[in-house]
Amino acid sequence: MFANDTLNGAAFLPAAVTPTIADGGLTGVTINPDGTLTVPAATPAGVYPVDYRICEVANPANCDTAIASVTVGAGHRRGRRRPVRLADPARPARRRRCSPTTR
Repeated sequence: MFANDTLNGAAFLPAAVTPTIADGGLTGVTINPDGTLTVPAATPAGVYPVDYRICEVANPANCDTAIASVTVGAGHRRGRRRPVRLADPARPARRRRCSPTTR
């Protein structure tokens, strides 16, 4: 999910930031340290906005919030949680760039 995000103006490794969900937008969604989102089982098909926040590990006050667009297909199986990767450089307009240096 961090493909369109920057830290101090540059790409970063997931271990350089602490990600959290700022506003679910999708009840029960969780964010993993590697930037994937885990969508709850039995989530109805649709497109959901999920606000997330990343903070720099070396400077926890250096944070910013961005919005990810999560598309859940009709094949999302009941009773099974799965991670969803949102790193799709062909569709950068679907998300707002997150740059913790702006705050």
